[in-house]
This record gives sequence, structure tokens and C-alpha cells, in this order.
Amino acid sequence: MEVKKAVIDEFDWAIEAGYTLDNPDFQVLYMANVDSTIYNEDGDIIANYKF
Repeated sequence: MEVKKAVIDEFDWAIEAGYTLDNPDFQVLYMANVDSTIYNEDGDIIANYKF
């Protein structure tokens, strides 16, 4: 619950998106050593992230 509360407190849009402490669909995941690629609608890469 503490982690969910921290996410809700950090992001202003979280409550509007339905993220509440009692929502079972709202989950917080920890990931390490992750490569992420974001694509636009045309399939072109717009960002790469490494965590």
C-alpha cells in the first residue's frame, strides 16, 4: 500500500486515471535492467530508455 500511495502522491493524473489504493487492477511493478523503446503511430522509434 505504501508504494501505491507514493505513486498516487507523485503523479497528479493518477487519481483521475482511476488509481486508488483499493483498486485491485492498480499494480506497481519494480523493474531493473530494462530496455524500453517507444514508437510513434507510424512505427518510427521516438525514444529509447535503459533502466
